[in-house]
Amino acid sequence: MASIRDLNPRPTLGRMFSSLRIPNYRRYFGGQAISLSGTWMQGVAQAWLVLDLTGSGTALGLVSSLQFLPVLLFGPLGGVIADRFDKRRILYATQISAALLAVALGTLVATGLVEVWMVFVIASMLGFVTVVDNPTRQTFLHQMVGPENLPNAVSLNSVVISAARVVGPGLAGTLILTVGLAPCFFINAASYLAVLFALHRMDPEQFYPQPRQPRRKGQLREGLRYVWATPAVRVPLLMMAIVGTLAYEFQVVLPLLARFTFDGDARQAAMLRQRDAISALLPGEPELPALPPPPDDRHDEIRDAADPTLNGKPLTPPDRAAVEAEVVSHTEGPQDEPQREPGADEGELTTEQKGGETPDPGTGKEPFPAEEKPRGSEKPPPVAEKQLSGAAQSALFLLKGAATPIELEIAWKEQVIKNKTIPAADKVELQKFKDEKLKALQGGDRRTA
Repeated sequence: MASIRDLNPRPTLGRMFSSLRIPNYRRYFGGQAISLSGTWMQGVAQAWLVLDLTGSGTALGLVSSLQFLPVLLFGPLGGVIADRFDKRRILYATQISAALLAVALGTLVATGLVEVWMVFVIASMLGFVTVVDNPTRQTFLHQMVGPENLPNAVSLNSVVISAARVVGPGLAGTLILTVGLAPCFFINAASYLAVLFALHRMDPEQFYPQPRQPRRKGQLREGLRYVWATPAVRVPLLMMAIVGTLAYEFQVVLPLLARFTFDGDARQAAMLRQRDAISALLPGEPELPALPPPPDDRHDEIRDAADPTLNGKPLTPPDRAAVEAEVVSHTEGPQDEPQREPGADEGELTTEQKGGETPDPGTGKEPFPAEEKPRGSEKPPPVAEKQLSGAAQSALFLLKGAATPIELEIAWKEQVIKNKTIPAADKVELQKFKDEKLKALQGGDRRTA
C-alpha cells in the first residue's frame, strides 16, 4: 500500500528544481536568464539591420554563416581550451568580449556609419567568441552542480534558453519600432553584466572538483576517435548535424517571411521567432492548417473562398450561394447537348447552332454578329501563365471564371488583394488581365442593355 509520502507531489516538484538549491548555480541561472534574452534580442535586431542595409536574403544568410562557421571549424579546439584552463576565467573573457562587440555594433548603428561588411566582421568575431564560450558554459554546469544534479541543471538550462527566445525577440520588436535598432545592441551589452556579476558572486570553494586536462600531443585527435568509436555519442552528434543543416535556417527564413511575404515590420519578425520558441515549450503536436486545393480544382476553389465582400460589406449567405452557383456555371460551361427549336426537323439546326446571327424579336433586325459571344464569355486577354507563380495562377483561374463585374471584383479582392503570397510582378500582370476583363464585361452589358 502506498504511503502518504509516496502520494505527495512535493518530492517530485523538489526534484524538478533541485539544482536551484545550489547557490552558485542559482546565481548563474539568473544571470543566464537575463543575458540570453539580450542575445536573442540582438539576433532579431541584427537580422533586421542586414535587411535594412541590403534587402537581400543572401546577405542575411551570409551573416549567419559567418557567425556559425567558426563553431563548425574550430568547435573541438574550443573544447580543448575549456578542458585546459579555469572555466570561470574563460567565461569572464567571453562575456566581456561579446559585450564589447555588441557595444561596437550599437555605436556604428547609432552614428549611422554602419555598413554591411562591418556587420559581417562583427558576426564573424562573435562566432570565434562562441567557439570557446559554448563548451565552457556546458562543462561549467558539471563543476557547479556535480554529477548527481547535472541532468536537472541541463534541463533547467534548456528551459532558460527557450524562455529567452520568447522574451528577447518580443523586446526587440517593440524597441525597433519605438526607439530604433541601436538600443537593442546596447541593452544586450548591458545584459552581460548579469553573468559577470553572477560569476563574481560565486564561491569557488563550493565547486565540485574537476581536474584540468594536462597538455599533451594528440589530445584533439584522441577526442575525435572517442566520439567516432562510441555510438552513444556518435549517433546523437550525427543526428544533430543533419537537423542543424536542414532545420536551423529559421534565423534567415523568418525575417524574410515577415518582410517580403507578409509585408510586415520588425514586430512581425519578432512574433514569428516567439511562436517558434513557444512551440518548443508547449507539449504535444500543433495542429497544422490544411494545404490549399490545387489550382485546377474549380469547385473547391470556389467553396473555399473566404468571406467574399462587395464594397467592404460581407455578402449574405443567399447572395454568396447565388454568386458561387453563377461562377460555377460560367466556369464549367454547358455540359448537355444544344436544344433544338420546337418543330425543327431532325437534320435542320437552329439559327444559333448554324453560327448565324440572332434576330432581335422586336425589330426583326440582327444586331449581333455571329462571332460575338454572350456576356461573360469573352476570350480573356493572353497572360503568360507559365511565368506566374502557383498562387497567381490560382487567382487567374478564378478571375477567368468571373461572368459579371461584381464577380470579378469579388475574385480580385479575395484572391489577389488579400493574398500576400503573390509576387508584385505577378500582381501587375493580373491587374492588366482584370482591367481587360472588366472592359469586356462592361462592353457586354452595354450591348445587351
